[in-house]
Amino acid sequence: MVQLVMVYLFALHIIATDAACTSNESSTLNCSHMVTPDITNDTCLNSSIPCCDINTYINNSSFKSNTTFCFLNGTHHIDLVDDEILMIRNGFNISLIGLGGLVQHSLQDKVNEYNFTSYKEDQNVTFFQSSTVIRCKRSFAFIFNNINNLNLLNMAIQNCGANVESMVTPIQGNDSFPNITSVAFLLISITNLMFEDISVQNSTGYGFVGINMFGYSQLIGSSFIGNNQYIKDTNLKSHSYTKNLFCNDGSCPKNSTIYVTASNDGQTMYPGGNALFIYQNSTDTSQIQISSSLFTLGVDDSISSSIVSGSSYKPLDGIPGTGLSVMMLHSTSVNVCITNTVSYRNQAVMGANFYFQETYENSVISLFNVNSTRGYSPYNGGAFYYTSYGAASSIAFNGSIFSSDCSSVISTSVYVKYVGSLQMDNSGILGQLIAYYTNGIICNSSFQTMNCNGFMNTFNCNISVTNSTFDGTNVVSNYGNVDVT
Repeated sequence: MVQLVMVYLFALHIIATDAACTSNESSTLNCSHMVTPDITNDTCLNSSIPCCDINTYINNSSFKSNTTFCFLNGTHHIDLVDDEILMIRNGFNISLIGLGGLVQHSLQDKVNEYNFTSYKEDQNVTFFQSSTVIRCKRSFAFIFNNINNLNLLNMAIQNCGANVESMVTPIQGNDSFPNITSVAFLLISITNLMFEDISVQNSTGYGFVGINMFGYSQLIGSSFIGNNQYIKDTNLKSHSYTKNLFCNDGSCPKNSTIYVTASNDGQTMYPGGNALFIYQNSTDTSQIQISSSLFTLGVDDSISSSIVSGSSYKPLDGIPGTGLSVMMLHSTSVNVCITNTVSYRNQAVMGANFYFQETYENSVISLFNVNSTRGYSPYNGGAFYYTSYGAASSIAFNGSIFSSDCSSVISTSVYVKYVGSLQMDNSGILGQLIAYYTNGIICNSSFQTMNCNGFMNTFNCNISVTNSTFDGTNVVSNYGNVDVT
């Protein structure tokens, strides 16, 4: 039986050192360009290949097909005009590789740096960060469009994000497409992505957005921390808006409607989160593989939400899923496999830690040894949220733990709707599981209460539960059949 405890995150990693900057190692890495934080660096001065700072390469449009940019150890500052972007499009075999070593950090350091309330579990969550750092002094975005074989390896990306609406607006095709304004990494139509040992931190808007990714998209040993910070803009006039964004799938409480009210008060508001994949009218089957990664501290303090009745909630992001979101909108199926990964302390209206939405794609979503805890969502699925419009997708939980921040009385840890096959084995839920129109098997698992309602609430489901325990009310079955043995 699984125990509900916080696990540690030990990321898979590749360690490179400054020795890789010698000519022999450079040929091994096939570096075509060196990137230096200091143009007087001896390695740069003695280099037999081009060696410049990152600002020079950006200004010279040097990033082309069949190039490998090797970033020397140290902090590389991007200091260009506001809302500058690095646009790399229509190419193949492009690599950006950091040559610094990986250092283990405690999340407690970032909690303190970003002025979050500290929890005792923070010190137990660890991540690896490269000593090769790219830090944006002004608003800046990396945009990759229509690239075959893109490799981004072993770097920390801090304080980036710029306005990318001109790139995203032409792609938006239906009302379900989220509002994307500012992003640090925007990837569009990439075939085969390797995103390894990258730490994206403190971005304005989204840290990572992938739109219509083809082939394999692999996120390995990476971390996404505190991405969707908003920035001050003293020239921006204060205004507010109220819009009904959710409740169109029947997931809100009966006779209530959730509204998101935003007021900038002299701040530029960018809805965002840590990482988002969107598949819009895509016809190719795609694979997302995530392992040994961390999604945490996704919250936007500029957005607040309330229920029509007047009950208020703490500040939340206006977009569901500030940890990891995958949205499949009228596209072919996407297979998602997540292993040995932590999603922790994200806040969003729905699906704070993990959010999945699809129309009729029949995807396969698998979570193995995943720890999704302290997700705060005032409606449903603080730890995990899945909804569709009649798909028969398969979802598998194995050796995983799910819990939500239960300070909201209607919050649930796991919410699923229209699942053809739900398989849950050796996993635990701290709080409530709500299932609609779902067929499944649950075994060797536990449901615990603490401050939450620890039970399973089902509507028109057929679920078999064996060798599992409930700390509190057992199962509420509304129609359908739930057999507990």
